[in-house]
Amino acid sequence: MELKKNIEAAKNILGSLQIPVVFEDTGGNYGRTIIFNNITEELSIRTLNMAINKGENN
Repeated sequence: MELKKNIEAAKNILGSLQIPVVFEDTGGNYGRTIIFNNITEELSIRTLNMAINKGENN
């Protein structure tokens, strides 16, 4: 399945850059917008017609 290949490719790239994956929101039939605040290190994932999930880099 193409989606699984894209997810695995993204994880491989993040891993090669030593960026840990601490949360993931994949699949479904709705779009997402990722917003990262480099001052507060807060990451927000906004989804259409869905709740907003937030996580902080500790």
